[in-house]
Amino acid sequence: MDAKKEKSYFCSRIQDLFTLCEKQSCPQFSSFLNEEEQKMAETAFAPFSRKGNVFLFYGGYESAQRRMLGVFPAWMEPDLSLFPICSFTVEFPERFSLRHQDFLGAFMGQGIRRETIGDILVQKGKGAVFCEERVKKVFLTQIDKIGSVGVTLKEGVAEELLVLEPPAERLVNVASFRLDAVAAALGNISREVAQRQIVSGLVFVNYTEKKDVSALLKEGDVLTIRGTGKFIFDAVIGETRKGRKNLRFFYYGGKRKR
Repeated sequence: MDAKKEKSYFCSRIQDLFTLCEKQSCPQFSSFLNEEEQKMAETAFAPFSRKGNVFLFYGGYESAQRRMLGVFPAWMEPDLSLFPICSFTVEFPERFSLRHQDFLGAFMGQGIRRETIGDILVQKGKGAVFCEERVKKVFLTQIDKIGSVGVTLKEGVAEELLVLEPPAERLVNVASFRLDAVAAALGNISREVAQRQIVSGLVFVNYTEKKDVSALLKEGDVLTIRGTGKFIFDAVIGETRKGRKNLRFFYYGGKRKR
């Protein structure tokens, strides 16, 4: 399925949630959506939201990145406890170093689909995992190793696992606010390589794919570069004598305090 058809199919599924909510007069929930999908969903359900439906995104905790869309009838107060989300704490010996991709690979290796998995937060010797209720049994009965490391799962997540580290400050000096110039500076790559990334659909502005290399960024924009990270354009903090701009970004790597 090409990208255009995939997007159309995704938008239809989101709109179906609103249609079902109206017909059945009961809440409807999507699977977990990444930030790009959440942005697309907002566009897809705009005509329906004006009809009185109440909706919100939730991923199991306040600052979740991967979140479900919940649609509630107009007569009903949204209730976070109704979201079909469960959480686990995964514990393993601290002498082993496990990464996000190790966790995800182990889960998907057991046939658990990516859209049923929310955020995965990894620390030294433990991790937190959010998933859909419908795969809870698979986690409890089939997940006893991450890679070659034995792990134990218990339901629920302690608050200290959910605390984000402060974002890292990143200062760059660029000739202009053009997307290719900024992406090159943030990725520490040549402008030509940055242009290829943009044209290939690897760069997003405010969670929307942006293939225009000459698009101009402004303060407050969220720039996501696949394979590099997510950056928020905070401010212009100065200009050199030659007219180059000094920009401050905040980098969000999604790491938790250790």
